[in-house]
Amino acid sequence: MFVRGTTLYLIQGDDIYTTDEGFSFVDDDEFDPAPMTKRADVDADGSYIYIATLNSSGFPILIKFSTALNADGTVVFEPGGGADIGVECSETNGDVVWVAGDFDGNNTVEKTENAGTSFVVKDPGTFQPVTAFKVGPVTDEIVLVATESSGSIGLVSIEETRNDGTAWSEKNAGLSAPARVRAIDRLDINDAEIVLGNSTAATHRVDYSPNTGDDLDDLTSGSPAFNVTVVIVP
Repeated sequence: MFVRGTTLYLIQGDDIYTTDEGFSFVDDDEFDPAPMTKRADVDADGSYIYIATLNSSGFPILIKFSTALNADGTVVFEPGGGADIGVECSETNGDVVWVAGDFDGNNTVEKTENAGTSFVVKDPGTFQPVTAFKVGPVTDEIVLVATESSGSIGLVSIEETRNDGTAWSEKNAGLSAPARVRAIDRLDINDAEIVLGNSTAATHRVDYSPNTGDDLDDLTSGSPAFNVTVVIVP
């Protein structure tokens, strides 16, 4: 579920629902939700919905729909390999959309600046699969990602770019506290302050960091006993 402008969108199974209508968009036999819980977003212009999902082969794809919900969607991103995908649109530019996850080869972070006509790889080619990410605040050239080190549960790296992927800085590597980061948010007025939502296997369910992940403060003391899939920093 997410909101853009005055419209609320709910993605449930193979349906998109809005505050005033519903629309069936895919067949459950062909598409399945991706593991990452960043499955849909609406562009800054309110023109298109982007759905991150898996095809019948289990590979990540991105489907683009008109917000009028009057036609089937179009697949705009299909790497042909990998196992996970999430999507986030720019808050200011309707043509800009970021995707991250586990794609074909070593690419894990990509961006379109033409509403899905083409995508450009933005990661350095050294990241393990991305399990959560956050674009912004203020500019869509800032992106923070959490990766699963060597695909191993229990090891997490946090990486950040502040210049559209030209350079990345490792904020923390080999973190053993969160078994898997499943959600990230950050404070608009001080983007060094971040909150991480983690999986049930984690020692910490929700972590706060005042310095972009260098130090982590457990906010939950081992509970609640479920995956934290969404965190919101006001």
